[in-house]
Amino acid sequence: MQLLIKTNEFLFENSERSKFMSMIMLWWDPISGKLTYSGAGHESFLIYRNKTKKCEALSAGGTILGIMENDKFIQSMEENFLILEDGDVVFLYTDGLPDSRNHLKEHYGEERIIKFIDSIGTKDACSIIEGIKENVINFIDEESQFDDITLVALKKVPSKLQIQANIDNYKADYNIQIILGDEFFIKNELDLAIFHYMEATRYNPRSPIAFSKLALCYKKRVIYDKSIE
Repeated sequence: MQLLIKTNEFLFENSERSKFMSMIMLWWDPISGKLTYSGAGHESFLIYRNKTKKCEALSAGGTILGIMENDKFIQSMEENFLILEDGDVVFLYTDGLPDSRNHLKEHYGEERIIKFIDSIGTKDACSIIEGIKENVINFIDEESQFDDITLVALKKVPSKLQIQANIDNYKADYNIQIILGDEFFIKNELDLAIFHYMEATRYNPRSPIAFSKLALCYKKRVIYDKSIE
């Protein structure tokens, strides 16, 4: 938040009162998945939730930069946060996007942005940006663009630490199933041994060890069944 305060101080002291700037700041913690944000009169930003496949607008709050002294500006500031889950998308844009107009003088508008993000939110961040660009160009058609448009899309994907943790968990589960299978194999409880070897192949479908143990187990069961007869 200090960056917003310093920026406001600089603009207030060095620019005309008719000049101002809006801004939004985001701090991302990849370990906790926490996205902290603080605004200075900027447009709402959008969050697409992968679980619900729905997009909603969130206000960043705050007051535009450069129009008031810091003591008043600080009072208007607020800091909020949200937790991003895998597949969630954060979409930011400047007012040139919703203010774009077609030949009927209709604005592209926030509602149209939300509906479009709903339809492509499962795609990667670059595809979302390209999709919005194409959609707004088709909307304005031959009308000229009268304001700049800046787009930013952030998509939460599993971190390398999370991926490695998942791999380690699968390895641990695979080893446990092999150990249990071996114990039941020794006891001639072959149905249970087969079950655990099958579970091991689920955790590691390319494991030659699990499949060889499974084959040996089936062979032993045939021999064991004949000996009982």
